[in-house]
Amino acid sequence: MTSTTGRLRLPLAYIVLIILLAAAILLPFGYALDIGPGPNSVRAVVWEYIDATWFSGFRFVRFGQVLDALLLTLPTYFFIFQLFILYRTSLRPKRMWLAGILGALFPGLVSLFLVIGWLQGWTQPPPPSDLRFPVYIPIPAALVMAIILLKVFPAKKIDEAKLAKHRLE
Repeated sequence: MTSTTGRLRLPLAYIVLIILLAAAILLPFGYALDIGPGPNSVRAVVWEYIDATWFSGFRFVRFGQVLDALLLTLPTYFFIFQLFILYRTSLRPKRMWLAGILGALFPGLVSLFLVIGWLQGWTQPPPPSDLRFPVYIPIPAALVMAIILLKVFPAKKIDEAKLAKHRLE
């Protein structure tokens, strides 16, 4: 779509999608509370802030850590896709909010499951050379950003009677 000035106009759903994907990648998803001798840190997909006696500050993470973070934030991307569908079609918001809460809590649930499994003997403990064994305390940055965007740019309401009639056809 082009406007009268010739510039490309993106629909609102795509703008919200781009903003939330950038937020999910750049904003932190968890505080890594280390059980082992390693440092505590604040983690995002592409960076982390380490708080240790030998080094404190921001650093970009390596490719393997990016993949690890993408797996921990996978439900967040599912939530962002659900929000995109809400703006484009007639998704019920209840399902979307459940995906958002699961996406926010997922890093903490996975790390808690790994710690319980390690303590119960279900999984192997980290190797002695690995100084980090974090338990993630979730930071719901993408969920908060989605709530703000829904308040600023509300999704259009779907007429339930019209939707039911359309489903019968």
